[in-house]
Amino acid sequence: MGKTVILLVFGASVYIGMQLERRLAEERCLSAGGAPDARGVCTGVAAP
Repeated sequence: MGKTVILLVFGASVYIGMQLERRLAEERCLSAGGAPDARGVCTGVAAP
């Protein structure tokens, strides 16, 4: 039972971290004038 709880907490923290990272990347893309697509790839921004 204890191992299951630890795995669930670890999995939830990884998921939350990934969502936060994706949201930050989306913000950077939008602030650069681009538009993130469904895959999370920033499009419409010229390379520096």
